[in-house]
Amino acid sequence: MPPKPPSAPASSDIAGVTLGELLGANYALVVRCVTCGHTGPADLLTAYRRHGAAADVAGLAERMRCSRCDGRGGTIVSISRPTGT
Repeated sequence: MPPKPPSAPASSDIAGVTLGELLGANYALVVRCVTCGHTGPADLLTAYRRHGAAADVAGLAERMRCSRCDGRGGTIVSISRPTGT
């Protein structure tokens, strides 16, 4: 049986979390495409340049574009410190 995918953080867990806070604490954001299911790390530096430090992380995932299918919209899979840091 394949491993169960990680559950998404509850919306209350990420309410009010900003892009600047994630970058400042060296956290990674993993997003799953709602169109094709592709899962991968979000490019936080590009998002920071486009939307600024005050951008709401929950709202940002909905605006991201998939690198595989070019579909718009994603759901947050995890927010964590990258391994090795």
